[in-house]
Amino acid sequence: MDDGVPQWYTPYRAVHESAALFPRPDNGLIEVVGSEREEYLDNLCTNRVAGLMPGETTRALMLNPTKGRVLADFLVAATEDALWLDCEGGCASTVEALLQRYYFGQDVEFRNHGDEWSIVSLQGPLSGEILTRSGATLPTDHVGAHIETVIGSTAVRVVRWTDTGEVGFRVWAPTSGEQAVKAALIDGGASVGDDEAWTVLQIEAGRGVIRARKLSRDCGLVADRPSSCVGCDWIPIDRRLRARFSMATTSQAWRGSPRLGSAPSWARSHSRSSTGNTVKPVRS
Repeated sequence: MDDGVPQWYTPYRAVHESAALFPRPDNGLIEVVGSEREEYLDNLCTNRVAGLMPGETTRALMLNPTKGRVLADFLVAATEDALWLDCEGGCASTVEALLQRYYFGQDVEFRNHGDEWSIVSLQGPLSGEILTRSGATLPTDHVGAHIETVIGSTAVRVVRWTDTGEVGFRVWAPTSGEQAVKAALIDGGASVGDDEAWTVLQIEAGRGVIRARKLSRDCGLVADRPSSCVGCDWIPIDRRLRARFSMATTSQAWRGSPRLGSAPSWARSHSRSSTGNTVKPVRS
């Protein structure tokens, strides 16, 4: 910390004002192929994937069949001959096990590419410009659109997907070229993100959080035993936690409460200068 400002605040602010790059080392890619791949996956996850056109993406979950707990959280991206699952927070092994468990001779195959591909998330209003500056071609403006392109000399797939509520992209890069891709994006103007900023941004955006209990004590998050789920440790957002991070740096007033308290001093003194906002504790 510098002058009481948490370390996560710098990349957090970059996501709202420019862009920040977040490596996702726990994410893994699983390829599902075969003529019955759509029907098979459709029967196992919460969202409809049958009918996804090549170049489209949707988000889906896998649940415990008896208790309905979240076991896996992933994106499903369709190509001409496969469905690719971008599995969140170390869930790839869980997804692979579930795919194998319910296989009874259907025309479908599963391939775990976790050791071959790496995933980074570029988030912020300037993320598209940074990708273009790095040599990439952007997918269409449709949410979930994805395209094969090149960053530097590395072939990648870019998926238009927000993890934070801002403009965002997931970049799938071969592990051998991951460092070159990250260096190109940072040279293009992206700030370097970290896990705590990622979690705060997801809380603010109202998304479920993977492994949120690994936040350090000084991050400012106050949680009263969030209810985790077997498998991915997927934690639904408590509305009180979300309110704690609705800060004036995102063009909102700090929404304090008698239970959560008012904004910390570093938040009051680091409002976004471009908007002229002043952070003031308010009662909801």
